[in-house]
Amino acid sequence: MLCFIAQMANISCPERKPASLNDLQVLVESYCQVEACREVDLREVAGAARFQGTCLSVVLDVDGCLSRLYSGFYSDWISGGQWNNVIEYLTRLVRSCHECGLSIVAFFNGAIDGSRFTEWCQERADECSNISDITRHIMHKATPPPKVWWIPPTFLTTAIRLAFISLGVPVVTSTADHRFELVNYCRENKVTGIIGNSAEYLIYGHIRYFSGEKFKLSYSGSLSTEEYLADGLAKKIDCHPDRFCVLAALLG
Repeated sequence: MLCFIAQMANISCPERKPASLNDLQVLVESYCQVEACREVDLREVAGAARFQGTCLSVVLDVDGCLSRLYSGFYSDWISGGQWNNVIEYLTRLVRSCHECGLSIVAFFNGAIDGSRFTEWCQERADECSNISDITRHIMHKATPPPKVWWIPPTFLTTAIRLAFISLGVPVVTSTADHRFELVNYCRENKVTGIIGNSAEYLIYGHIRYFSGEKFKLSYSGSLSTEEYLADGLAKKIDCHPDRFCVLAALLG
């Protein structure tokens, strides 16, 4: 496990900041790709669960899959056409889930958690950096910015909330600690999995964790994404899943 933390220190940002829990997601996708990651089609997983007489249910951590729920990295934020595309995409998504028996709940972040203020500040700083890059790119090249600099429109979260409500999808909002409340909701309601983008969902364990950034509804109707496997990570770093809490503590 200590070797694993050393690997995380090597992939930390150029400023050589100490490795943190936020870096775990990156390292799992690079250092543990074979053991801890696998591509899945949620329609097939839901179909298999239905065949066994159960129901696959997932919670969407909306913060962790905004770009996917936006249905892409559209740069047209002026004429308004992208909003029609968002509603059409979410309608197809909900319909596809209903057809395969996949139950979804949309979980929104309404928490004000002082312990995560530093993390929030870093995210805002990254967004400001992206905005500066976008501005320079447009000024010098007069072309749409690269997808890697994509910034969600200000109204996006509210628009997605209203769309889900109109489509009959249950909507929940956290109030204190977003990720902790989301995991507790899954445990209390016996939810099968989480679609999001935080390694904390691996640390909590016992709930299947699917990638929000790689979540995609294809035109053929498949719901592809990547599943992160706690058991695979445990074998790779030689750490029992029950001791992931120790790993989280060592990473701050």
